[in-house]
Amino acid sequence: MSFTPTQQKIGEIFAPLAELKRWVPYKLVWRPERNKYDKIPANGTRGLSTTEPGDWLTLTEAMQVAAEHDLFGVGLVMTGGISSNGYRLVGFDFDGVTEPERLLGMIATYFETSPSGKGLRAFALVPEEWARQYRDTTDAKEPGCDHAEIYLGTSGRFLTVTFHASPEPRGISLLDEPTLALLAQWLKPAL
Repeated sequence: MSFTPTQQKIGEIFAPLAELKRWVPYKLVWRPERNKYDKIPANGTRGLSTTEPGDWLTLTEAMQVAAEHDLFGVGLVMTGGISSNGYRLVGFDFDGVTEPERLLGMIATYFETSPSGKGLRAFALVPEEWARQYRDTTDAKEPGCDHAEIYLGTSGRFLTVTFHASPEPRGISLLDEPTLALLAQWLKPAL
């Protein structure tokens, strides 16, 4: 699975988030005990924190640091939630995707391939009131993928962004009631 970026459309999609100091560059670190790479926020000289806003950059700054220090890419910090005008940004991480068309049809929003090329990332908007009822989850089970993670901002996390959009990229969309009902089955109640 590999999508091709559409640069103009991608620029439009991420424009509302680009100037927010919510971005971090990251490096890959091989973890043999897990048989996978971990994505570690870093600036080329030290690690960065997903819980320390002083470490966060704009999208342009993060991409520049990643390029200057030969880091792997950039990610969007979801910590604390990203909200505006009564809506919250939600990030999705679907790993080991075997049925991409199913996910693309199920959640009508922006999708892209993951850094490994074996998963999908997505971003959507939900009503802030709805989001307050739930917390991030790292073990949602969905047919057609190994597991899913949903980021609402209740934990210190970041979600890598590749900008390799689905063949016909959609914008970051407000999810409808049936989709919110589906997500409610995957999410854990707020503490």
